[in-house]
Formats: sequence, structure tokens, C-alpha cells
Amino acid sequence: MALENITHNAKELKAQMENVMSDNMDYYKLLGFKIAAKTATGLTKILIVALACLLIVFFLCLAGGFALGEYWGNNAYGFLTMAGIILVALILFLALKKFIVDRPILRILSEIVKED
Repeated sequence: MALENITHNAKELKAQMENVMSDNMDYYKLLGFKIAAKTATGLTKILIVALACLLIVFFLCLAGGFALGEYWGNNAYGFLTMAGIILVALILFLALKKFIVDRPILRILSEIVKED
């Protein structure tokens, strides 16, 4: 009688553990999907904004090149000047990348980790 009771309890325990494990798996699958969805939408937004900014900078540089070229009487001088300005801006960005990009991103990520 006692042995039957123990085997019955063991079978119930096994069934309950399988249910708990199944529920945990479902929870983590849902959590993974939630994180993947947030990441995908965030990256899509960033990509769209970056593309828009790139187009704006491109057309501003094009207009600036034509304006400087008209001022100096030669479009080549205008576009070379714009290329030089972009090159100087790139060098400054690369020199200050740690302060402009790395630290703010690490600060944001550390705040996200603290919240969770």
C-alpha cells in the first residue's frame, strides 16, 4: 500500500516537473521572441533614420560643392573643398569616437541592465 502510494506520488511528481519544464520553455521562447522583436524594430528605426541623415548630408554636400564651385568659377574646386571638409570631419570623428559613440552607448546599456 505504502509502495503504491510512493510510486503514485513519484509519477505525479514527474508529470508536474514536465509541466513546469514545459512552461519554463514556453516562457523563455516568448522572452526570446520579445527581445528579438524589440531588437529588430529598433535596428529598423535606426537604419531608416541613418539613411535619411545620409541622404540629407549627401544633398547638402552636393549643393555646397556647386555653390563653392560657382563662387570660385570652377565646380571641381567646390567639390574638392567639400571633400576636404568631409575628410576633416571624418578624422575628427575617428579621433573623438570614444567620447561621441562608445561612452554614451555603454552608459545607455548599463542603465538598461540596471533596470532589468
